[in-house]
Amino acid sequence: MTTFIRDKVYTDLYYLQRNMFMKQLLTKLTLFLLLVSGFSLVSSAQAVATPGNATISSDMVIQIDPAAPLIENYVFSIAAVPFKSEEAANRFFSMSRDNILNYTLDYTKKTVTVKLGLQFTEPRGWGVAEYNTYFGNLAERYRTTLSIVNE
Repeated sequence: MTTFIRDKVYTDLYYLQRNMFMKQLLTKLTLFLLLVSGFSLVSSAQAVATPGNATISSDMVIQIDPAAPLIENYVFSIAAVPFKSEEAANRFFSMSRDNILNYTLDYTKKTVTVKLGLQFTEPRGWGVAEYNTYFGNLAERYRTTLSIVNE
């Protein structure tokens, strides 16, 4: 009987150690996967963080650099645009959004980031020239919107 009890204790210890090993292995694997996914998120966020340069004329025509490749985000200065207040600038860019363009205003720096809706225009083969044409077509609307928000 004592042999049976001893064998039972050894068997139980074996299974307990094996379960502890599996739990430690699972914990280490989970930690490793979290670290790898964290590094990949950080590196992808850094890749998107550099916007291209654009300009806006006194006629409210936005232009992106035709010599540069097409990317998702561009920054331009609004220092020369005659907004009467920060509220007017916020209203202007809120009213100017559409499914292709999204604007983010930083009034203290007098800059705007425009995010292009590439997912909507890539299937149509849009490049920098097509976006610049689109911005040109919007200029009259932008001039009208500017006069409305500055009233």
